[in-house]
Amino acid sequence: MNLTEYAKHRQCTKSMISQHIKAGKLDGAFTKNGGRYVIDVVKADQILDGNQPSKSLTLNEAKTAKERALAELREMEVKEKRGELIPASDVEVVLTKLISAAKVRILGIKSKVAPLLAEAITDVETRDRVLSTIDRETRGALQELSNAK
Repeated sequence: MNLTEYAKHRQCTKSMISQHIKAGKLDGAFTKNGGRYVIDVVKADQILDGNQPSKSLTLNEAKTAKERALAELREMEVKEKRGELIPASDVEVVLTKLISAAKVRILGIKSKVAPLLAEAITDVETRDRVLSTIDRETRGALQELSNAK
């Protein structure tokens, strides 16, 4: 099966299969014939589905795997130095601060609006209904955000 057919079989892009091949994930599951890949469907599916029988690596395969891993680490280090890669813990700290600040500001809307409503709406019952609606809607929005995954 060629690359395009295999991508359709896996319901993914041709580019994704090419990336797997370049990364060495499909080693032993394809051959190259005249510049075109010929993929062994059974072997490739076993590898990508994680059902590949365990095998011991040859010395060359182990060295290649080590070199790939080291290259990936070096690439990550370069991206981190360029500011293109940030540790997840740093992102979490910043997002937590931003979300907390937003929550405080949103919850403060009712108290900011209350004096304006007191001037604009003389009927106490109507004013209380408006404030209650503002409170309910802001808390509901915050609850939805906190439930988001």
